[in-house]
Amino acid sequence: MIPQHMWTLGFLTFNSKTLITTWATMAVVLVIAVAGTRGMSETSPRGLQNIMEFVVDFVNGFLKDLLDEPRGARLRELLVTLLLFLVVANLIGLLPGWGFIQGVNSPTADPNTAFALAALVFILIHFYGFRFRGFSGHAGSFFRPYVALYPVNALESITNPLTLAMRLFGNIFAGELLIDVFLNLFKVGTVGWLVSIPVQVFWLFFAAFIAVIQAFIFMMLTMNYVGTSMLPPGEH
Repeated sequence: MIPQHMWTLGFLTFNSKTLITTWATMAVVLVIAVAGTRGMSETSPRGLQNIMEFVVDFVNGFLKDLLDEPRGARLRELLVTLLLFLVVANLIGLLPGWGFIQGVNSPTADPNTAFALAALVFILIHFYGFRFRGFSGHAGSFFRPYVALYPVNALESITNPLTLAMRLFGNIFAGELLIDVFLNLFKVGTVGWLVSIPVQVFWLFFAAFIAVIQAFIFMMLTMNYVGTSMLPPGEH
């Protein structure tokens, strides 16, 4: 029997809770992007424009150390969007009244979302690798600096995105699981209730901090993996 929160479409099965939180995340990011870029002012930026400018400048600051402007421009919008999406996605499961409903978690607390993002990174690495290096340049990079290192380099091209997914999923899932554990202390009695409140407050802020850090790490490693594939072989 298929659980009620699972939707089926032909031979495909979807987790409705993950879909809903993903759509909600996309809606929030879209609102921030549209509101932050509509009616932009160069002299007196305000509101969400300041947030958008901060995020773009933040990403640019790291991107320019890795790639020149023509190559960096190819990744800038992707990295900004990825960072915004992950920050919102990682935090949305912590919202009172939503994330505190047991079973409703951040989309990134679902391994399917985390590994889908990792698959995207894997595709981009090779897409930009073949585009900027050419077929022989990108394929040949797996044989450098020594031909004997081909198995290691080939395996690394797979494990790098996989570790991205595992790190993201593990941290977000564990953080929200502990929140559920602390909520269950309310059922223990007065002592559990008194202990639960300060622990929950502390862990909520700590989980929010971890959520933002994990979004930053995912974005940075994506920039490094994809950006490096755009450089001439041997140049890092």
